[in-house]
Amino acid sequence: MTVPLKQTAFKQMKIPVAGMSCGSCARRIMMALQAQRGIDAVEVNLASGEVTVSYAPETVQPAAIAEAIRKIGYRLGPTESKS
Repeated sequence: MTVPLKQTAFKQMKIPVAGMSCGSCARRIMMALQAQRGIDAVEVNLASGEVTVSYAPETVQPAAIAEAIRKIGYRLGPTESKS
């Protein structure tokens, strides 16, 4: 008998980030977030100043994601979560 693997339902959140000005900033944010357990994907859009994160809510909370960005020196705007 085969036991099915648990499917993770990832959520997505967009985070406005102030102070991103170059590719190095984008890489720094991506690396900080990808190092967190429960992060599936990270997209950084310099033009809009937003970071989109796909995450497993049972593993990592939005507050921890935001804190990881703050810890490396960026300011955040209000976030928008989607299922």
